[in-house]
Amino acid sequence: MDLRSTVSRLGAGSLFRSVARLGTFAAFRNVGFRYLWFASGLQTTAQAMEVLVLGFFVLKLTGSAINVALVVALMRIPTFLMSPVGGGLSDRLSSKTVLVIGALVIAASWLGLTVALVTGSLNLPVLLVLVLLLGIGWGLDQPPREALIYDLLGARGIVNAVSLDAVGRHFSGVGGSLLGGFLIELFGYEATFGTISAMYFLSLLLILPIRKIQPDEGRGHRPFLAEVVEGMRYVRQHRVILGVVLIALLLNGFSSPVGQLMPVFTREVLRIGPGFTGLLLAMQRLTNSLGSVFIASLPGVRRPGLWYFGGIFVSTALYLAFAWSTWFPLSLLIMAASGLGHAPFSSLQTPIVMRSSAPEMRGRSVGILLLARSMLVPPGILLMGAALGFLGPQWGLTVVVTANLCLMALAAASLPDMLKERWGGPAK
Repeated sequence: MDLRSTVSRLGAGSLFRSVARLGTFAAFRNVGFRYLWFASGLQTTAQAMEVLVLGFFVLKLTGSAINVALVVALMRIPTFLMSPVGGGLSDRLSSKTVLVIGALVIAASWLGLTVALVTGSLNLPVLLVLVLLLGIGWGLDQPPREALIYDLLGARGIVNAVSLDAVGRHFSGVGGSLLGGFLIELFGYEATFGTISAMYFLSLLLILPIRKIQPDEGRGHRPFLAEVVEGMRYVRQHRVILGVVLIALLLNGFSSPVGQLMPVFTREVLRIGPGFTGLLLAMQRLTNSLGSVFIASLPGVRRPGLWYFGGIFVSTALYLAFAWSTWFPLSLLIMAASGLGHAPFSSLQTPIVMRSSAPEMRGRSVGILLLARSMLVPPGILLMGAALGFLGPQWGLTVVVTANLCLMALAAASLPDMLKERWGGPAK
């Protein structure tokens, strides 16, 4: 008996079809999307645990904030390099095939980390090698995962599907942040590493029943490098897509490291451990999820670029208040507000890019978007780590976030087409 027939026997398919009659959950009518949604949820739970676990483990292993930044940056470098590869391959091959390869590399990397920890051989050099492999897996995983959503739902269903995907990911991230922090405190690192590894393998298994998606006409007929270069040229020539990509580049390069290096900040400023650090990150993810539910429930978003930029600008600005809060309840409230502002960024960036792209360029456009998300992350993490080390956590965070706000405002002013983008009729 395969997984699909088991689910059918349990009646889950009928349940989801009933739920999908509600407009908010329309994408769940597609059985492939349901499998992908659960797989992505498990993966995001594990990834949220990963942020906390690696940060606190490296602090315990080396006692150095810069080593935390080094580990995270090294994991992000191959993600940056491999994102256009994953996007190009998803245009040439089945999105599902590339997705399975990426998910397998991620799961194998965490299995290696777990075995090394249990056997007592997980030192800093071994850790660096394995997180490098993990980064390669992430680079292969993300572009086909997002392209597969479009293949399953099409232009008319993409906003609802991506919003629901964002909801699932962020609610899963809430659980992952809480679970990761408290697993460390209650059961230690070995149990936590093993749990993460098991989640990644289960996520991989859930992808397998998805029916094979055939590439659109026109895919796979040109040299691979030419397709990647063409994707970059295409994005550069389309100012709406370019605006979305540029904001993603700056946000992920200079603000996302706040979450990646949160263990360093909370230990030094708030004086809390993994459990309460996980609670901070979980609150941000929870309000992000609620915002994504709201966006998914809307009959349409007429000014997606304005929502996209305005929400993330306010969300980033709130980090200035967070930097100077030494009272945990206030910090928790600030993170909640920041997560709500982040929701349009999470829910709308991929739909804007896909609706603005020609069908044969969607995979490559998403690959370039993923490239932008990761391109400045390694230097951004190292910059944030250096700022926290040399200026102190509070002033370091203030300086980096202020610079990011200025750059994002300049980018939006230079590319007003993104802010003027309107969706009023059928999908493009």
